[in-house]
Amino acid sequence: MSDDGKAAAAKAVAEADASGVARATALFKKTYDGARPTAAAAAPGRVNLIGEHTDYNDGWVFPLALEKSTYMVGAPRGGDATKSRVVCEAFEGDVVEFDVAGDVAPLGGDRKWANYVVGMVAMYVRAAEKEGKSGSIPAFDAAFVSDVPIGGGVSSSAALEVRASWPLWCTQRGLAMPRGPEGEG
Repeated sequence: MSDDGKAAAAKAVAEADASGVARATALFKKTYDGARPTAAAAAPGRVNLIGEHTDYNDGWVFPLALEKSTYMVGAPRGGDATKSRVVCEAFEGDVVEFDVAGDVAPLGGDRKWANYVVGMVAMYVRAAEKEGKSGSIPAFDAAFVSDVPIGGGVSSSAALEVRASWPLWCTQRGLAMPRGPEGEG
């Protein structure tokens, strides 16, 4: 690819990311009474060009990132909050609340999409306990939007998990959160 082609591709990705973060920020502000997110991130969908389901069976796999991504914005809840709240544009703005202290349990009913986030929280809680640290994660609010087709075989659930894990990883290690949509964070 020529340098002009690479520059055009990079510009297109940056514009798509800015649009996705803007949509997530708007959903966050609408859902959480005008609050501003302090973290923003994106993760692409992907397909396996070769090697479907062989990566965990000692086989070869060749993944390919897509131009479609999942976007997350979020902020710590602060205070004594022990429940996190998540909302996803694809599920009509339904806010799902779950415990982040102690035993993090899967959700039932029609809110199972949030179990991808709950599962990442549970993983970090268990990791903290193994390291002899507090078995809890600070409560947070998050909003997710995506242009990765759900159920289309392009790893929409993996993109959601990756987006949920990065801020959790930073928080658990006492690191600065990824920069927010307006540069704060």
